[in-house]
Amino acid sequence: MTKQATRAANKALAQFNVAAWATRVDAAAMGFVSAGKAMLDLMLEARGKIELDTAKEKLQHAFGQAYASTYGVTFEEACKSKSVMNRVGDGLAVLKAEKLPDSLPGNIQQAAAACRKANPSGRKSSPRQPKATPEAKVDAKDVQPLALLSAALEALRGQASDNDVALELIAELVDLAGDLAQALAGEEELQAA
Repeated sequence: MTKQATRAANKALAQFNVAAWATRVDAAAMGFVSAGKAMLDLMLEARGKIELDTAKEKLQHAFGQAYASTYGVTFEEACKSKSVMNRVGDGLAVLKAEKLPDSLPGNIQQAAAACRKANPSGRKSSPRQPKATPEAKVDAKDVQPLALLSAALEALRGQASDNDVALELIAELVDLAGDLAQALAGEEELQAA
């Protein structure tokens, strides 16, 4: 490191105020915890008083808007993000739970997990399962890696049969495989340009 770089690093270190930084960390943590508690309180307030479709729309708007603002993406991109979809799902899990757990955690994510656990039969249908792709039905030596992944996921789906938890996880993996395929296709387009 040159003397000039060392001086610049020392100056930056001297200008860093640990006390001010700690205050900002405290505020951010308070906001994080407070937001989770506030969302849970709002879901509990609306239980039985709002249609689930309306609640889903309002939750998508709120979380999509917050995500878009925070990460500088469009609202449409935000609504498609896994993070927004998970938060909407958490809110809906609390809203539609037939029975609340005896001990409800103090934030939306943990409360949603507890509600899902307390209402295992709350799901009226099996998790959404995408249709098998034709690539899943070919020999391994003749296929691309993504087709192998698709074939493996299809085999896992058959093995899971009526296990809702496993089927839900497989559906998430199928979605991730689709995202991977899109990312790879985008990279190929960039390399071709």
